[in-house]
Amino acid sequence: MNGARRTMAIVALMATACSASVTQEPEDLPIEEAAAEIGWQPLSESPLGPRTGAHAFWDGSEALVVGGTDDVSCPPNADCMAGRPPLRDGAAYDPMADTWTEMPDAPVPMGGISGAAVDGTLYVWAPGLVGGAESTFLSYTPGDDDWTVLEHPPFAAHDFVALVAAGDRLIAVQTTHEHGIRADLAYDPATEHWVELPQDPLTPAFNREMVWTNVGLVLLAHAHVPQPGSAEPSLVEAARFNQGDDTWERLPDSEVIGSGFRWSGTAVANPAIGSADGGQVNNWGRAFPYGGVLDPGAGNWSDLPGRPPHNGAATGLSAAGGGWSVSTDGWAFHDRSGTWVELTKPAAGAAEQGQASVWAGDRLLVFGGTRVAGARHMLVPGGWTLVLPESP
Repeated sequence: MNGARRTMAIVALMATACSASVTQEPEDLPIEEAAAEIGWQPLSESPLGPRTGAHAFWDGSEALVVGGTDDVSCPPNADCMAGRPPLRDGAAYDPMADTWTEMPDAPVPMGGISGAAVDGTLYVWAPGLVGGAESTFLSYTPGDDDWTVLEHPPFAAHDFVALVAAGDRLIAVQTTHEHGIRADLAYDPATEHWVELPQDPLTPAFNREMVWTNVGLVLLAHAHVPQPGSAEPSLVEAARFNQGDDTWERLPDSEVIGSGFRWSGTAVANPAIGSADGGQVNNWGRAFPYGGVLDPGAGNWSDLPGRPPHNGAATGLSAAGGGWSVSTDGWAFHDRSGTWVELTKPAAGAAEQGQASVWAGDRLLVFGGTRVAGARHMLVPGGWTLVLPESP
């Protein structure tokens, strides 16, 4: 395999002499030598207690970690309800100084939220979907004494909305048209005014996601085919928004079937390593990959070269930056060189699921999560950063 398509798998050597007892209370976790070799470093002590399902956002200088839950009485995917509401606290982490600053508690629980940072201010949509909670649109600027509750946006809790930063604007994306077609919206923080985006050429669609790139806003979505059991795969389609004249330009369709695209700084990539062929009932005749790469300027799609044959050790993380795209399958993909790096576990006893993850400047940051000990889910305190090579 040539240099552009080589696979660089760095496998952690777990030292049996070192172990950590991870409980509900914060405890030091040992750094594995092999993990340290690829850049894993523990974060300094956080003012936040152990939690899972927290949310992490990058505001340009700090990572803002908010919410989640410290209730593990109802494990992930179990048919039960948590006994306590989501958390409201948060803290800002400066990766250059390795320091934390406490944030004021949010006025609403920060559970199933969506958020994005624009010009250093974090905007959050907290839909009131449980227990009669009120839907809230709010913002926080680091250094402020409190969160600001903003005027209610022109969408409802059940509208399946995700917030995306797009330059100096905030975009509210309808993530699916399966329950009706509603306009995507753009919010101007300076005027606190929402406007509708023109209808895109991919409507109707599902698994809709927007990505801000060096050529502007890009929409990726799946064609609205019968589900389940479509005779044809629902491939990812793409369109680019021209802000100058408020028009959409459809880009070539892909042969990718997965969602979860992010801007790495050089390409729009989904580094998922798997594929599917439709199964026995509606077999598509061949396998289609979950992941792929889009050059948003040229409109060209390319395959993921040299896809690894197995998951890495540290799964469930998703972030992108510095030319790297981190896969939930446990790998980091460098789109310019076609290089893969396996994500080893940061330490013995590290979290296995529920970690918050975000690209923080020049590194991957993960925080919190749980691991399974016997039949119990245990909260894992603290977090880690991972610095990947600049030029593989």
